[in-house]
Amino acid sequence: FNNIKSAYGLVSADNNNLSFDDIFEEFEGREKRVNAINRAIASYASEIWQQGLGDNASKVLGCYVSAASDIERVGDHSENLMELCNSLKDYMSGEARSEFQDMFGTCEKAFYTALDSLEHEDIHLANTVIYELESKIDAQEEEYRKNHIDRLNKGECDPEKGVNFIDILGNLERIGDHSDNIAEYTLDIKINAKPETSH
Repeated sequence: FNNIKSAYGLVSADNNNLSFDDIFEEFEGREKRVNAINRAIASYASEIWQQGLGDNASKVLGCYVSAASDIERVGDHSENLMELCNSLKDYMSGEARSEFQDMFGTCEKAFYTALDSLEHEDIHLANTVIYELESKIDAQEEEYRKNHIDRLNKGECDPEKGVNFIDILGNLERIGDHSDNIAEYTLDIKINAKPETSH
């Protein structure tokens, strides 16, 4: 998320001294590591499943594998956002910039709250993502999309660049969806992470 902020010029001057190519290269290195870890998790989980697991343990393992996949997908959307933000940072109106910052902040909070919920198997944090933050992200996407279409219709934004802002909102909304998925896995893990009894 800090790489996206740097690409859009939302962080400190020290970080903004870096070129976009430098920022993107750093991000790509992290993205490759995330992809490699996700593949390793899926491969190791497959080996465990082949050895045989109880129903509950199998479901819990499946949740962690699925969560890893969602985290990887957030990385993909973040890559899209970096490229889009870099192309728009000198063209967006103050209103559009403010909307992006608001929705970005909500998505960032949702993602890290979801990760915390998974790490600590915290139902309260998971419910915060599912019932508060995800709903807020959806509402922001709908409102800001309408606002931007109004700006385009009034000729306040470059039509070609304006389409990219719609894409930004869509990528942020998808990050919200993946955060919601991770939080849902936390609830599933809590349900299934119980000792299985033999009959």
